[in-house]
Formats: sequence, structure tokens, C-alpha cells
Amino acid sequence: MLVGGMVAFGAHKMSERQAEQIKEHTGVPPEELEDEDLEAAMAELGIPKQSLTDEDRAAGAGE
Repeated sequence: MLVGGMVAFGAHKMSERQAEQIKEHTGVPPEELEDEDLEAAMAELGIPKQSLTDEDRAAGAGE
């Protein structure tokens, strides 16, 4: 899901660049990672957690 320049995976959102960093770091696209693995990669890379808001969920509801 794309939300205002951000991408969302599970309950997390991040910039497209951060998603690319995770893919380079893990060798797996973020959308294919389990939540625990995604959170671990985010922590290792220093990517702050940004949870989806109700507005984000509403924007993606039609997808």
C-alpha cells in the first residue's frame, strides 16, 4: 500500500527509500518479511517505527 509518499507493510509505514534499504539489508522485500523480522531489520538500520493511522487505513481501504 502506498500512503502519501510512504509505503505500508503490515502495521508499519516507511519511505520507499527505507523499504529499499531493508531489501538490501535482508535480501528480501519488506512485504515478504514477517512482522518480527521487519521490526528487527528496521531496528538494525535505525528506521523509526511509524504505525499506520486510521487515516492511512482509510486511504488504503479501497486497494
